[in-house]
Amino acid sequence: MVAVGTRTGADAVVIGAGVIGSAIALELARAGRRVTVVDRAGGPGEGSTSASSAIVRYNFSTLAGVATQISPGARHRRQARQVRGVPPL
Repeated sequence: MVAVGTRTGADAVVIGAGVIGSAIALELARAGRRVTVVDRAGGPGEGSTSASSAIVRYNFSTLAGVATQISPGARHRRQARQVRGVPPL
């Protein structure tokens, strides 16, 4: 934990290590910024993100609605694996 008033040498401080804060921190780091992430929870994704169903539902009542989510979801999973250095399935 970083104490209040401590200099971190970071270019950016992201408050919140949930899905949004983590995504912002990742993109800042990819852009070459030194990033510090702070969160009041015990670890990343342990706040409101942990209670999420982890899916955006807008139209699952039809086959076409489901199909619109499968392809983008698969692309995002491939990108996430690549970022983490995990080999493709």
